[in-house]
Amino acid sequence: MDWKAFTYKTPSELGEEPCVLALPDTVPEASGKHPRYVQDVNNQPTEGVKQVGWLSCNDNPLSTDEAITCDVAHVGGVRVPDSEGFCCGCGLGEVVSGQPTRSSADCGLFSMSDSAHCLNFDGLWYSVYEVDRPQIFYDITISILLPTEYKLGGNVTYRESSLFLSHHQPVATAEGGALRAELVGDLAAAVAPHRFESKYLVVPQRPTGHARVNPSAPLENAMLLDRSLFDLSGRTCDRIGVSFPAFRYQAAEVRPPCGSCLHSQLEDFHSEDEDRLASGQPTSYRVLGYCDGSMELAHQSGTSGTQVFLACPLAQRPGKTAFQPTP
Repeated sequence: MDWKAFTYKTPSELGEEPCVLALPDTVPEASGKHPRYVQDVNNQPTEGVKQVGWLSCNDNPLSTDEAITCDVAHVGGVRVPDSEGFCCGCGLGEVVSGQPTRSSADCGLFSMSDSAHCLNFDGLWYSVYEVDRPQIFYDITISILLPTEYKLGGNVTYRESSLFLSHHQPVATAEGGALRAELVGDLAAAVAPHRFESKYLVVPQRPTGHARVNPSAPLENAMLLDRSLFDLSGRTCDRIGVSFPAFRYQAAEVRPPCGSCLHSQLEDFHSEDEDRLASGQPTSYRVLGYCDGSMELAHQSGTSGTQVFLACPLAQRPGKTAFQPTP
């Protein structure tokens, strides 16, 4: 980074020698987007199949846990609604045509069987975050050389002092009030910052021993995905967040093949990016694919606590910083 030197006369108590200030041609800037936690979603729900005898499958929610063919889910000791899955058997049409059912069960007249279809969850869970509108953050350090000792022959000894400007503190005064620095303008970036309000940030969260979960670098496998890919109510097939209601009540559940409700999940987008990386292409969803790979998770402390945000360096334009001696 190139530096320019600026000289200003100081008050008389500092003598006739000027103080020397150095500041960069451009001011470092970064855009911050504050994420807000929404909920956790599963990486890859899958469909499990249990083959049972004809008329032996039970998905009745009024039955006991032991009587239901699928292993029902519980939260806080209470059964999760719709976690009973659904049964698939041989109807008259399958018996006449001999066509197999969803589970490829044989529907021959003398070999009929039923199957229970159960929603299972992968071991990996992601946390979903909303991302707020971007804000501009910057920090400027101004180095000041103040004369401290005069020697024969006109030689002067200087000592170094620093002033600090930021978006929180646009004005700073040197020790003793000798010099005042003030930021003029808003330091708008030459290129508009990325906007992610239409996306969700998804971060691998648990279990901690999983290869994608990295507490020291949580964005390593994080992704930014369009909100249209999600239904966090769990009631829509082929959406991230799909859960028991969508799976149990999917349309024509007996006819489509297994897994027909569970496409376009987080695992699919992660794998797509892995394939792109393997072929030397840029990723489409990984957070680290934005901002030329320099996106990072930053923290800022304030009166309301510590805020966490995505930080991304921006293309810059020269900023203006005004300096004036204190009267």
